[in-house]
Amino acid sequence: MNRANAILSKLRHYVNTQTLHSVYHSFFESHFNYANIVWGQSIDATHRLFLLQKKAIRIINFQHRISHTSPLFHNSKIVKFYDKISIENCVFISKFLNHVLPCSFQNWFTFSNSHHSHSLRSVSKGFLKVPTFKTKSHGRCSFKISAIYTWNNIQKQLKDELLFHPNPKKTSPT
Repeated sequence: MNRANAILSKLRHYVNTQTLHSVYHSFFESHFNYANIVWGQSIDATHRLFLLQKKAIRIINFQHRISHTSPLFHNSKIVKFYDKISIENCVFISKFLNHVLPCSFQNWFTFSNSHHSHSLRSVSKGFLKVPTFKTKSHGRCSFKISAIYTWNNIQKQLKDELLFHPNPKKTSPT
């Protein structure tokens, strides 16, 4: 990724922005999308990659090395790496809830009310139960726990959209 940023910084003086975006996507997105649902839960790896992504966005947009990147991401229509991981986590849980995943994932997640005989507020919000864990590396940073935390933190409207339309299809007007 450092090499990709070096290539972008040399190339930006000779090509247009569209070509820079293509080069960015070929170097960064291919790495970001490959199995990020598994390795993307590591805090150290994701932070380092996010810093490299921010550097690339600054290079593409000819910005100073400490300039704020949120508007650059928005204007470039590039999803931040952390957001990409959150989206993948939520899509995985959505597929689980819609019974699209293989049967080996059948008992991975439970709603927070499945262990109580009375109604809880968290049930109406679609919260998943966070299992107990003893270690940080195999507990809190595991995919399963990270996905549950992400799912429980998104708004109800987005949860409903993911539950009822897990794979949105574009339809042409008739």
